[in-house]
Amino acid sequence: RENNIQVERFVRRVNNAKYEGIPADWGVECGFGRQLLTGNKDGPDGFFFSLLCKS
Repeated sequence: RENNIQVERFVRRVNNAKYEGIPADWGVECGFGRQLLTGNKDGPDGFFFSLLCKS
């Protein structure tokens, strides 16, 4: 959730930034990116991917 909020704020603040979306079937769609959860208890909980374009 935190990653998605950060990207959303960035896109709203920077006029020439645009979220492109990630056409994929892996992870979870989060609005401004995709979250890939690892399920690892002792390491990182996952990865967040977002594709932005400068317009």
